[in-house]
Amino acid sequence: MTLLVKAGSYTGNGSDPQAITGVGFQPKVVFIMGNSTAVGQILTDTMSSSFDMQSGGGSNVIASLNADGFTVNGVKNTNAVTFYYLALAGADCITGTYTGNATVRDITGLGTQPEWVLIRGETSGVALHSHAGFSGIYAGYAQNLVSTSSYSGAIDGFIADGFSITGTNIINRSGSTFNYVAIGDLANFKAGSYTGNGTDDTDITGLGFDPESVLLGRLNQNRVWRTGEAGDLTSTPNASNAVANRIQAFITDGFEIGTDQTVNTSAVEYFYVAFGEAPASTFTASPLMHLMGVSGGLF
Repeated sequence: MTLLVKAGSYTGNGSDPQAITGVGFQPKVVFIMGNSTAVGQILTDTMSSSFDMQSGGGSNVIASLNADGFTVNGVKNTNAVTFYYLALAGADCITGTYTGNATVRDITGLGTQPEWVLIRGETSGVALHSHAGFSGIYAGYAQNLVSTSSYSGAIDGFIADGFSITGTNIINRSGSTFNYVAIGDLANFKAGSYTGNGTDDTDITGLGFDPESVLLGRLNQNRVWRTGEAGDLTSTPNASNAVANRIQAFITDGFEIGTDQTVNTSAVEYFYVAFGEAPASTFTASPLMHLMGVSGGLF
């Protein structure tokens, strides 16, 4: 099973287009976080154009997905501005499309039961996501990536080969094309939740890996998304710059949070998805290999 993850940053040069390289693979999905001039952008390998995470049609701000990165234009290439991104690929980064029909239905054919699903319509809707961290009384919730809105009964659940959706226009408008990204149960991906305690420098652990990127939020509050930021800075998908006191650092097996209400209000439940580097492949040498002088190691 393979999920390739690269979180990083680049500096806009104001000269369109600019190719961003050094990702190490051809992405299937690229997210660029928001800043003070524009909301975040998303492009998948199934989209006809890149889209912002809020509303409206295609923008071509992320112009293409390339062999070692991606190409940017316009508001994601403003001169001397630092932009933060997350790129995903691999067989277990599942992308696809469906046509809305305004009825309750299952979207199948993914080949696995997802832990996380993000949906963005091409002609309507917003970037909406749900994940396995929404459990118990929160099961069936989904969040708008840009606004404070949360929805109960939009992405209605995960099934063995896909996910269930309701007939609401935001993810199932009749005749509209919707793109999705889905990730299942993997060693370098984790969907979970925690209860805020209001204490600075709180460690959230138990991921099972060292994170490269974390997206988190509470119900009815703005989401935050740390990717390639240095120091105590965290971006958001909406039109605001990276700020301190949110996700303060990545640590072994988790991340450290501050006291901002977007990450750590006492007694409030928070929901997150975390992405880590793909684990190295290993093998165990057979007795014959030992006789031949071959031992276990990394491919």
